[in-house]
Amino acid sequence: MDNGVFYRNESTLEIGKSVTDECLSVARHYGIQLTHDDVLQNVLAISRSSDGQNISTYQDILNKRQTEIESFNFAVAAAATQIGNVSVPLTSLLGQLVKIKSELPK
Repeated sequence: MDNGVFYRNESTLEIGKSVTDECLSVARHYGIQLTHDDVLQNVLAISRSSDGQNISTYQDILNKRQTEIESFNFAVAAAATQIGNVSVPLTSLLGQLVKIKSELPK
């Protein structure tokens, strides 16, 4: 999968938007003020400018390295648990799926 998928595929973008919303809800609790539109515009700019390049998470999986998405998603999930009233089911699921994929034989 390459980075361009976010601007080429609406379903992928919608999942990304949902995960972004979950992460922003955790960030707001810690006083981090980012808007959904700011994050979305950055994601789309990166997606367009690096169209055709493998997503770094996929590169990590291929090279048997821990992925940044795995680390990030589990950190967000742990923070949400610590907060107590924030739910991040998609963020957690994405981290778990990436971890499972990275543990499968090639």
